[in-house]
Amino acid sequence: MKQRPFTLMTAAVCLIALTATAGATPEFRRAEVEERSAADGLKNVFAGIVDRADEVVWIGYAAPQIPGHRSGCGNSRSRSCVCKLEREISSYQTSGDDAFGRFSGEMLVLYRVEDNRVERIRMFSDYCTIDADDLTVYWLTDVDPSESIALLESFVDTERSDRRKRQDIAGGAVCAIAMHDDPGAFAALERFVQPDRRESLRESAVFWIGETGGAEGVKVLQRVLRDDPSTDIREHVTFALTLSDTPEALETLIDAARHDHDSEVREQAIFWLSQEASEKATDA
Repeated sequence: MKQRPFTLMTAAVCLIALTATAGATPEFRRAEVEERSAADGLKNVFAGIVDRADEVVWIGYAAPQIPGHRSGCGNSRSRSCVCKLEREISSYQTSGDDAFGRFSGEMLVLYRVEDNRVERIRMFSDYCTIDADDLTVYWLTDVDPSESIALLESFVDTERSDRRKRQDIAGGAVCAIAMHDDPGAFAALERFVQPDRRESLRESAVFWIGETGGAEGVKVLQRVLRDDPSTDIREHVTFALTLSDTPEALETLIDAARHDHDSEVREQAIFWLSQEASEKATDA
């Protein structure tokens, strides 16, 4: 049996560490912070900064974040930490409550700009100081969440000759979209999972639909499992179902293990079912 332990590493390392209280500028170290308002439109102010950036800069803003998700830079359980923007280290965890009582309801979305284009997208939750390594950070205020999602979506199909770089940027964008506490986030994930999108994007969307979509997400996964032409995507759905804590998710996984027409999908469903600790999963 092919064991497919979620191959989308960008979804595990893109994630979040923020130091904002609602509407406030995060705490930065070694940073030249310039504030700009995006009240007249995020896309235009963002593009203006990118077009004029003749050296490496970061652009960031706060956006409403779904509760119950945490990540940091190396030690996600620390009550305080310093996250370095220029380092790759990130970590991720989910929690049903606010582990340290400091969740502000917002996350920080940060874009690394080099050679007049975005090269990386990162997010941080609300308990880390951000070390910018003596770079300029343009901090945008008055950002509309729907405009944030639209901006991020523009990087999902970004063109890069380096395939890995393209997937990293797209993965970061999808992760940031999924973390938005806004109805437009789920609508975007539904668009990403359509059969005409590239497979790596669809895998990422399937993951985040399972992780953040709740009961509505399970309905989408049920449809993909039933109708999608790709066996690989349908196998990914069996894993994504384990990420949801809704009863419908487990029932769908059990049904796939018993009745799916594809033996590989049945095998994957059985494998992921075996990882579930509930009595119902054990009985099945």
